[in-house]
Amino acid sequence: MPVTLSQLAPQLVVGLEGLEITESERRLLRSAPPAGVILFARNVSSADQLKSLTRDVISTIAGASGIAPLVAADHEGGRISVLSRAIGTPPSQLATARTGDLDLCRRVYGETARRMAACGVNVMLGPVADVNTEPDNPVIGTRSFGRDPAAVAVL
Repeated sequence: MPVTLSQLAPQLVVGLEGLEITESERRLLRSAPPAGVILFARNVSSADQLKSLTRDVISTIAGASGIAPLVAADHEGGRISVLSRAIGTPPSQLATARTGDLDLCRRVYGETARRMAACGVNVMLGPVADVNTEPDNPVIGTRSFGRDPAAVAVL
């Protein structure tokens, strides 16, 4: 039996074209409300703009579905920080880990979470338990707290 968009949409997280919801996006978000949206750098110009966009996303989707949506972003720190124009760029996981200061790690990511939440973002996408076991793997690199699984688990 074919699945309809209305049946599938509540399981999807979708992207947006730009800094505001377009009218065609708004119609789609209302007619087939997704579980949420994922934000990219193309969706962010400032903290005020981001707050406005997330308010609009939340009210549009929640108004149509009755459920508050996920508002996600890949803002893990270092080179992967899509919200940097709005809330700055936290250090990479590896840079934080190299300080050897667990309390600093908590403060850095606590502050990042506060800044994201203040702008309406409620899901941070990023590696939290990746162990950099392959030195030639450019995908993980500084996005991991290190090579030692026990140390990564602590951080």
